[in-house]
Amino acid sequence: NQATDVKVAPDYAGKLIIKNSIIASQYTYRSLSERYNTFIESDNVWYKKGVATAPFTLGSGSIWADPQFTDWNNFNYRLKATSPASGKGYVYQS
Repeated sequence: NQATDVKVAPDYAGKLIIKNSIIASQYTYRSLSERYNTFIESDNVWYKKGVATAPFTLGSGSIWADPQFTDWNNFNYRLKATSPASGKGYVYQS
């Protein structure tokens, strides 16, 4: 598992698709749907520290929950055994 800090362009006229991911941050997520012509998301775990409910409509299979990182403050993004994201991944087989 790798953590990535994603910087979003101020305005983008394209399509943003987020699937099967953990998106947890100090930034607001509502702006993603406002910045893209097409914003599609599904099967994700979304979370913003200190925010109890999603500020936007979640896609199919997505949840708003603390992913329970081992040590968020020290950049240890491994999941605790009690994480709601544990076992939720999708394995692609061709």
